[in-house]
Amino acid sequence: MLLLTSCELLKPVSDAAPAGKEGDNRQAEVIQGSRVYNPQTDAWETVQQTAVSLPMDTVVWRDTKEDLYPPIVSKPDAFPIQQTDGAEKPDVRTEPTRVDANGSVFYDTYNVALLLPLFADQPTPSNTLDPNALWGLHFLSGFRMGLDELATQGHKLQVSVLDTRANELTTAELLRNNADLKAAQLIVGPYKRENVAQVAEHVRNTQQVLVSPYSAAANISPANPNYIQVNPTLETHCRSIMEYVYDKFERDAIVFITRQDTAEISRMQFFNDEYRRLNGGKDTTSLTHLKVSSAGIEKMDIIRYLDNNRSSDTTVIIIPSWADESYIGALLEKIFNSLDTYQAAIVFGMPQWMNFEQLDLDLYHELNLHITSSTFLDPMRTDLLDFRMKFFERFGDIPREEAYNGYSIALYFCDQLRQHGTRFQYSMEKEPRNMLHTRFAFKKVVRTNPNDRELPIIDRWENKFVNILRYQDYQFIPVNR
Repeated sequence: MLLLTSCELLKPVSDAAPAGKEGDNRQAEVIQGSRVYNPQTDAWETVQQTAVSLPMDTVVWRDTKEDLYPPIVSKPDAFPIQQTDGAEKPDVRTEPTRVDANGSVFYDTYNVALLLPLFADQPTPSNTLDPNALWGLHFLSGFRMGLDELATQGHKLQVSVLDTRANELTTAELLRNNADLKAAQLIVGPYKRENVAQVAEHVRNTQQVLVSPYSAAANISPANPNYIQVNPTLETHCRSIMEYVYDKFERDAIVFITRQDTAEISRMQFFNDEYRRLNGGKDTTSLTHLKVSSAGIEKMDIIRYLDNNRSSDTTVIIIPSWADESYIGALLEKIFNSLDTYQAAIVFGMPQWMNFEQLDLDLYHELNLHITSSTFLDPMRTDLLDFRMKFFERFGDIPREEAYNGYSIALYFCDQLRQHGTRFQYSMEKEPRNMLHTRFAFKKVVRTNPNDRELPIIDRWENKFVNILRYQDYQFIPVNR
């Protein structure tokens, strides 16, 4: 408080002032001062000071105009926010320029809507960001970088970002009332399966197309030709393994191992169906299938499946399981310990194995582990490294897998929209493309139409490319690109 008062508050006591008697009130006002040098007496003297009653200075606060002293913000151009309350909003309505023979409508400017779980209504400390919001932010950031690249190529797009808050009621409200969503020719998102199903049903009988970037479920919206699934289903992963193995090994070298579990046993249908398809339906013999329980691994007779009474000494063991890491570890040890000196095994596992933390990596190496994955980020690709650097410079963070996905989806689907109009999905099969994180090879998933066998029903469009990765030199590398 003393530092904020007038400098006149402290002044030297006059030599003429009366000394004051003991008990005098003025004596209490004398403040012991500091010692100063007196050149006349050539000595250090103590200077006494006394408090003087003077009016206190007052601090006056004034508001400054924000345009003169704008607030400090982080990355001001990263996500410019368009003010819509009381401000003029761009017209999202665009008129078609032509319609082709297939009913595909073309525009000069296309409307794109992103439905993402951003939780913009819930301010959260940066160190406790909701995992769904983190997914949404990275996807949006990658998508934004793709849009900037498209702009340099002459694409004209009006893009709206809508916050679903990972909530079914919010998503339903947006579908009913949001003008941007109603005007969009292309919708990307949402994140949760329940919300994806809502939006897929909404676009079923419209000129809109929904691209689902995350959900891998096979039964989201049956018989819906306006629904595109970027993430391959479990069935596609299983069929991709069978296709790869069929091309390189004889049938009698293939052994499947599952637990006595209904879900795992049911996955065998995917492999058997694909094997019959690849074999032209000529061989209906089921593939070798060994069923075990987690308690019975030690008693499992795996040796007789590893015999070398065939043209190859290599046994291909496919394990379509991921629910129990300890079970997988015990099974791999059993297989490794059962191999003779001149025997070899190639084990095929599932994508979730990449995230296992307790398994012995030496077993991965010794058993020539192969797994499937919907994405693969090659650290040696210069374009991937360039994207990674640009992303960090712009957003101050290392891009997560969903950032690459968002970038690739923006580039591929917005370009398809411009080339082929609103019915672009019917042209995708002829235009596969290698992206940063995977390959886009979309195929229609069909089922027989009971009323017309020559005109099958399109269930959805799905990316059918799955990366097959081999564990080699203590890292995963692709073997099917």
